[in-house]
Amino acid sequence: MAYDPDREWPFLARDAELDALCTTIRAGLDTPDAPGGAVIVAGAGVGKTRLAREAAQAAAARGIPTLRVVGTRATRQTPYAAVAHLAAHAGPEEDAAARYRAVAAALPADPRPLLVVDDAQLLDPASAALILHLVITAAVTVIATVRRGAVVPDPITALWADELVTRIDLTPLPPRELEEVLRAALDERITAASAHRLAATAAGNALYARELVRAAVASGALAETDGVWTWDGTVVVGDRLVDAVGRRLGGLSADDRVALTRLAVGEPLSLGLAERVAEPDALARLEREGLIRIEDGLCRLDHPVFADVLLADAGVATTRAALRILVEASEQLSPGEDLLRRTTWRLESGIAPPPDDLVHAARLALTAFDPARAARLAEAAIDAGAADAAQARVVWAIACNQQVRFAEAARLLAVAERDVLRTGSPALRREWLDASVVALHQGLGRTADAEHLLERVEAATSARPADRRLARALRANILADDGRLAETVDLTRAVLGDDAPPDYAAVVAASSLGEAQATMGLTHSARQTHRMLYALKDAGVPEAQRAGDYAALQELMCQMLEGRVDEASVVAEGVYRMLVAGHEHTTVGLAALVAGRCRLGQGRIAEAAQTMREAVDLLRRTDLDGALPWALSILAQIEALRGDVGAAQEALDESRAQHRTPVPARSRFDLILAAVRVRTAAGDRTGAARIALAGTTHAGADGIEQFTVYRAQLRYLAALQGGDAALLAPELAADAAACESELVALIADAVSALAASDPTTLARIGERFEQRGLRLEAMDAATAAARLLREDGQAARAARLETRALRLARQCGVEMPRSPTGRLRLSRREQEVAALAAEGRANAEIAQRLTLSVRTVESHLYQAFGKLGVQRREDLAAALSPTPDRPETFSEF
Repeated sequence: MAYDPDREWPFLARDAELDALCTTIRAGLDTPDAPGGAVIVAGAGVGKTRLAREAAQAAAARGIPTLRVVGTRATRQTPYAAVAHLAAHAGPEEDAAARYRAVAAALPADPRPLLVVDDAQLLDPASAALILHLVITAAVTVIATVRRGAVVPDPITALWADELVTRIDLTPLPPRELEEVLRAALDERITAASAHRLAATAAGNALYARELVRAAVASGALAETDGVWTWDGTVVVGDRLVDAVGRRLGGLSADDRVALTRLAVGEPLSLGLAERVAEPDALARLEREGLIRIEDGLCRLDHPVFADVLLADAGVATTRAALRILVEASEQLSPGEDLLRRTTWRLESGIAPPPDDLVHAARLALTAFDPARAARLAEAAIDAGAADAAQARVVWAIACNQQVRFAEAARLLAVAERDVLRTGSPALRREWLDASVVALHQGLGRTADAEHLLERVEAATSARPADRRLARALRANILADDGRLAETVDLTRAVLGDDAPPDYAAVVAASSLGEAQATMGLTHSARQTHRMLYALKDAGVPEAQRAGDYAALQELMCQMLEGRVDEASVVAEGVYRMLVAGHEHTTVGLAALVAGRCRLGQGRIAEAAQTMREAVDLLRRTDLDGALPWALSILAQIEALRGDVGAAQEALDESRAQHRTPVPARSRFDLILAAVRVRTAAGDRTGAARIALAGTTHAGADGIEQFTVYRAQLRYLAALQGGDAALLAPELAADAAACESELVALIADAVSALAASDPTTLARIGERFEQRGLRLEAMDAATAAARLLREDGQAARAARLETRALRLARQCGVEMPRSPTGRLRLSRREQEVAALAAEGRANAEIAQRLTLSVRTVESHLYQAFGKLGVQRREDLAAALSPTPDRPETFSEF
């Protein structure tokens, strides 16, 4: 759906204030002889005019006549100009009493009218006095808006100071509420991260948010992909935004504009530094005008958009001059403080920073989640001849890894290897090893090269014991990543001996061990390893501080592998909401992936789709650990469950193309499951069962032989799709006996019930699935039990279970596989493609019209042919036409 920039945004988040205004309007009707009304005081763009307009519309709906007065700088110069329309023939200006009587006489008397006065701070004194008179004499109920911080005419101030009306102070919208407005304006189809960042940029100002969105959509910075709006973070300063801000900045003197520009270049500034780059009198004027604010000893512009507009207008030369002034002033005031900002200012202003400062500042930029700046500073340090070039290259390589520039990172690390291993500090050697594995194994898929590097470090006679331990731990991490779980357990135990120090090697080894144990179904053992991770964190060693995060994530994994998806989802969504603010794309993308996977596990298909599309969008921007193909495989499952086989196949194909070889262990199950779901959605139950079973038996890169819980889940799906339950049941029983996860035991019981054709037990197991939040599994169990009952002639019991399955399907947001007539349903996209093909349009034309690839069109047609039972395009028109016995061939997903 195209975004309409002229459509009025929804009015949200001001319900309490609107209720107060409506109450005061009603009071004017109930007590006609008493004055009444309200003055709304707020900053520019916060929503005071919109609130007044909503109140006026509510009054008009009650039959109350509404009048409007607007204060402007132009009418301010002429007495009564702003209110002239209230009584065109009100008498001579010098006879104020006569004018007041004439205006009052011209107003409606019953009911008392509502007078809306916008920008009352711009009224001339005579108009303001007239409005005060009309309120005192109860001729009108007034709602006036006043810009916070402005000089207001005395009669308007008297309205609330003398308690003639109520004063309502509006503050900027809190981030959560502005995010709601943004979501509503974009039809609930904007990613959470995009809504949060737009709301943060707009800083509670609804007007600025609207103009930011308008300009971002026009430029493509805010774009719609797969039905979801995502923002790339680029602030586009459009003409309307410049105009909106210009109304605030237009009256500045040249000196005040220069001062404000200097503040914009470096904000926030300490008050002492601000007073060195701008005259104190100028700061006082800017603060009085509400253009800057000083809080907790820091000076910043009142709204972040002011800086964007000012700097876009300032030009390069003005900006560089302001930066030089900031550098000089900051070095005089506090030469040892704020090294990152001052070094960046020097570099951007053309003043060469000291090389050592560049290296240190690059490290600070990494800490601040700013890899682009870290890379720029580290590269400048090498160009400037930094003494510790090896450290600069390692920092630069880490920044490159974080920007998905893995080949560049590997090159930098190879150049630095000799110096790092010979003379580098223990911390630098640890960073070099860690970054090398990320670049070679996770980024470039050169797993053998990564393992050879680690083995070389272990075998080097000059290697320190700590380096050998870390190299061994990192090798275990690679083994876990590749699904070699038994080897992972053996190697990590060699690292985690009784005398193992609480260092980074222990963190890596314990996290690899916990992940291996969890995926093997040894969830209780994994929790013991989690306690080891928490103990490492409590030991206080800096390298071990990440241990708690690993343990928390693995506890969530254990909950999912035990089938406790409702509990896991609460944790995952809490982490996701926390990380949306202030973290880079990879971290938020991974959090969205985990939250979306939990929602899928619960059967919350629509919510899972939106969250997973957000994960895909974020991970397309930065994917440090191969999470993008994992997210795509989960998205393929979601699309298949929604019935859109073409979209599911497209996501699955991209996932396969993006995955490295071997497929990372943590995403292997979802890749297999996606293929099973796509086949099932296409009606190929035999193919689905074959894929599921193949995944459980292969020990190589495509299989999950050692992943006990995942293996059990695939065997259950195979049995549901017609696989031989009698052969699968003993294998699952053996898995359950050797496994600590209760989910495997539950699945084993379900397959045993299928093998025994025991619908009563299967229905009871379905209830237990539902209690754990596994609604899709519960739906499948109810459906299978109903089928067994119908085969046994127990139609009434079968109908009750079919009703349960239908309820679960509706909760999940999926359609039952077949319509009441027994004919497979078409998805919305299949229906669109089939309808165009029935008109005689070629695949290429359909693809262009629907913005699809030709391959996707062919896939949709293939599915539609199978579902409709036709073999030629010529038969589509008849098959698509509703008939009395087939009224529900199609459904919207």
